[in-house]
Amino acid sequence: MADKNELTIVTDKETEFSSLTQRMDDDRDLRNLSAYKMKTLDGTKDMPGVSNVTLPEPALFISKTIAILSGVQRQPVVEADEKTMKDSDTSFIEGFIEDMEYEIDSYLNQKGEIPAFNFHADIACARGRIAEQIVTRVESGVYIPDVRPLDTRYFTYELGTKGMLWGAVKTWRTKAWIDEEYPEAYFSGKTGIVRDIWNKKENVIYVDDREIKRQPNIYKKPPFTLQIVPAGSVLKDQDNLKYTGESVYEMLRKIFPELNFIASTLKTLNYGLFKPPLSRASKLGEEATPPESYPGDPGSVTSVEMPGAIQPVFTPDIRRFTTLYNQIIKEEADKAGYSLMDFGGLLWPMSEVALARLARGKLELLLPRLQALALLYQARYRMIIEQYLAIGETLKLGELGHRREYPPAKLEGEYTIKFRFFTTHPEEQASLAAIGTALIPFVSEDYIRTDILKLPNPDGEKMKKRAEQAEQMDPAILLYNQCHSLVDVDRDIEAKLVLQRLVSLLRQRRMATTLPQGQEGEPRVPERPEGKQLMPLFAGAGGGRPAPPAEEE
Repeated sequence: MADKNELTIVTDKETEFSSLTQRMDDDRDLRNLSAYKMKTLDGTKDMPGVSNVTLPEPALFISKTIAILSGVQRQPVVEADEKTMKDSDTSFIEGFIEDMEYEIDSYLNQKGEIPAFNFHADIACARGRIAEQIVTRVESGVYIPDVRPLDTRYFTYELGTKGMLWGAVKTWRTKAWIDEEYPEAYFSGKTGIVRDIWNKKENVIYVDDREIKRQPNIYKKPPFTLQIVPAGSVLKDQDNLKYTGESVYEMLRKIFPELNFIASTLKTLNYGLFKPPLSRASKLGEEATPPESYPGDPGSVTSVEMPGAIQPVFTPDIRRFTTLYNQIIKEEADKAGYSLMDFGGLLWPMSEVALARLARGKLELLLPRLQALALLYQARYRMIIEQYLAIGETLKLGELGHRREYPPAKLEGEYTIKFRFFTTHPEEQASLAAIGTALIPFVSEDYIRTDILKLPNPDGEKMKKRAEQAEQMDPAILLYNQCHSLVDVDRDIEAKLVLQRLVSLLRQRRMATTLPQGQEGEPRVPERPEGKQLMPLFAGAGGGRPAPPAEEE
C-alpha cells in the first residue's frame, strides 16, 4: 500500500466488489421482505390496478436454514504424531480451544452481540463469505479475547499468493462511540463511517474519510481470517465475482418474485369477483347512458329493458392458468430449497429411507457452509494460538469455577486442528439408527457408530458398550461398579449391602470345586443382536405416498 494512500486503495477495491455487494443487497431485500410491486410486461413501470402481495417465504426459508445450521454441534479434534505428542497433550489443546470459545462468546455478550458461531451461521447463509478480525491482547494485566465476527458485506480485502495483503472493516458508529474510542478525531456529526484498515506493517483508522490514527501492526500480518463458502460458480470470467461464494438464495433468487406475482394475481382476481365487469344490452347501443349505480349491489333491484340485458364481460380464465403456474413454481422451489415437510406440513408416518433422503437434501444445502465454518475455525485457532504464544504468559481461561491455566509452552508443537460437526435432531437420528440396525449383519459396529450414526465420540461409546457387556457377562463386575457408584454419592449403607453380596459371590466361586473344569464362572459373551426394524425401511418412502397394494393370487 505504498504507491497510494490506504483509503484510495480500499475505496477502489469497494468499487471492484460492487457487483458482489449488489447481489448481497438484493438478497438482503429478499430476507427483509421488501415490498413487491408487479411490473408491466416490459419491466419498466409498476402495473396499475394490482393488489400487490409480499409473501414471507424468503424470510421463512433463510430463518429455517440458519436455525438448522446454528443447531449443529461441533467438537474440536487435535491430532498429532504419537511420537511427538501424547494423548494428554492433544487433550490439553482441545481444552484450550473449548475454554477460549467460552471466553470469546462471553466477551461478545458483554458488547451486546450474539455468540460467534450463530453469527457465522447467519452470514454463511446470507452472504456466502465468513470472516473474523482477531486482535487478542493483554491490557493492564487482563487478557482480552477480542475476536470480532464480521459482516462480509462491509469487509474489503486483497489476497496474495501467501495470504492476505490487507483487510479493511467498514462500520457506522455514533458520535459517543467515536469520542470514546478515538477522542483525537474531534468528531462533530451524529454518526460517522469508520474504516479500520490493517496491512502487514500498520493499522490505520479513518473516520469519514479523514485519517485519525496510525500505529504499528503488532501482529505482523493482517489479523483477519476469511473463508468463502464453496457454493456457486468457479468459472474465471471477468464478471464472475458475483456468482462465487453464493448465499442460500442461489437457486431461489428468481423464484420468490414469481411466488409474489402469483399471489398478487390471485388476490387481484379475487377483488374483481366482488364487482366483476358487466355489459348492459340496450336499444340505444353505445349511445345509452350507463347506470348511476352498480346493478349488483346487495339488496338492490335493477330494471332491465329485456331479459339477459345485463351480462358479465368475458375475461380469459386467468385463475386456472395462474394455478397451474403456481404448481410449477412450487415444485421448483421444493427442489431448490426445503420441502413442505421441513416446515411441518406433513403429518403421516414416513420410512427411515424417506427421512434420510430429506436429511440428505438439507445436508446438500448446508454442507458447503459447514465446510467453510470448519476451515474458518481452523484458521481462527491457529491465529489465536500464534497471538497467545506471542503474549508469552500463562493465563486462566474458562467458566468461573472451572478455570484452567494454560502455559504457552504446552501449545507449541506440530499438530492438526479439526472440527467434527454432528446433528442432534431426533428425526435424523431415528432414521440413521434404523438404517444402522438393518446393517448389523453386514458391517462392524465401529462402522455403524462412526460412518452411519456419526457419533461425536465413537471410541468413547465403544468403551461404554464394552463396560456394559462386561457387567452382563459377570454379575461380580456389576456389583463392583454399583458399590463404587453408591460410595461416590455418599450412600454408604447401601454400598455396604452391595459389598456384602459381592463378597458372598466371590466366596461361592472359590468354594465351587465340585463343578467340572471350565464350567463354573465361564463368562458367556452375549450374542450380537439381530437387526430389528422399528420403522419400515422403504414403505411409504415417497413423501407419504402409501406402498402399492399386494396383488391377490
